[in-house]
Amino acid sequence: MRHIKEVDGATHTVVMMQVENEVGVLRDSRDRSPLANRAFAGPVPAELMNYLESHKDSLIPEFRAVWPKMDTGNPARGNRSLARQAADASIPIQTTSPPMSAFEHEVSWRELRWPSDEIFMAWNYARFVEAVAKAARSCL
Repeated sequence: MRHIKEVDGATHTVVMMQVENEVGVLRDSRDRSPLANRAFAGPVPAELMNYLESHKDSLIPEFRAVWPKMDTGNPARGNRSLARQAADASIPIQTTSPPMSAFEHEVSWRELRWPSDEIFMAWNYARFVEAVAKAARSCL
């Protein structure tokens, strides 16, 4: 970004930068490293719960179906992990591509906590991409 500012700072031919491309985890529903497992088992970030609560009427239908199971009326909800918040909810997997067998496709959403895994990963990807974008903006 510093280089772009040096060579294009006056003419502004570069109008946009993509700081990340196709973030995602392949072959699993979420990061399962020790650090990620500790974060997953820890409290739901208050910032996330506050956002979801204030936007609950405009959430996508699949998430709106999970929302009532997240114990949002409990003042201590921030002390509960995403794994516990959405443990009884299910969103079937949207792919049958290899290496997943047809059987795995049919049963894995029952064994893995897809809604909470998706929420966990989306939240953390968004935080990471925002940090990268903020760092890039600071160079301009």
